Amino acid sequence: QAREAGVKVKRLQDLHQSWHDHLTASRAPVSALRLLEYLFVQPVITIRAAEDLLHVAYHTAQAAVERLVQEGMLSPANGKRRNVVFVAHAVLDIASSR
Repeated sequence: QAREAGVKVKRLQDLHQSWHDHLTASRAPVSALRLLEYLFVQPVITIRAAEDLLHVAYHTAQAAVERLVQEGMLSPANGKRRNVVFVAHAVLDIASSR
């Protein structure tokens, strides 16, 4: 079990580094880079939650979320137009893998 946990940690670290490098290379806004850090702790998020976590205005949080959606790191989880829940599926897939 410890070995499996170590493998998961390594996969999450590799994913984080890959996403961070990609966002940095594509000159993503700082808010998107900061939000990326939270996705590995809280992979399910709303724009309002991002606003609170980042301590930024709603529109800044929205832009950060939209950038991560554009990059394929987040995707909407429900069909709502308001209070949309976004999920970092790759993070959840690794965390729940066996």
